[in-house]
Amino acid sequence: MQERNSLDTRINGLLGLSRELSDNLELAELAEAEGDSDTLEEVARSLDTAKKDAARQQLEALLSGEADANDTYLEVHAGAGGTDSKDGGNRLLRLYTHWFDRRKF
Repeated sequence: MQERNSLDTRINGLLGLSRELSDNLELAELAEAEGDSDTLEEVARSLDTAKKDAARQQLEALLSGEADANDTYLEVHAGAGGTDSKDGGNRLLRLYTHWFDRRKF
């Protein structure tokens, strides 16, 4: 079931990206025919967003091996540096935690 959900998410993402590109192309053609520069700028911003989404989906496709869906653990150790080292380890752990949360890991 987990594999099915993963495949479903990937397929829906690709279909959504395809629809978005098609819609933006049509909107750009209409805006160009009308000479509407504001709409063309909006299409350009939307295409930039789509480009970032496509790059994310490409990375996800590259990381779709047999073991890539498995969980992992990250340990941050302060070592033998005292209080400053411990504080640095806590900052590093917080940085990684936020990074993982933003990417929905």
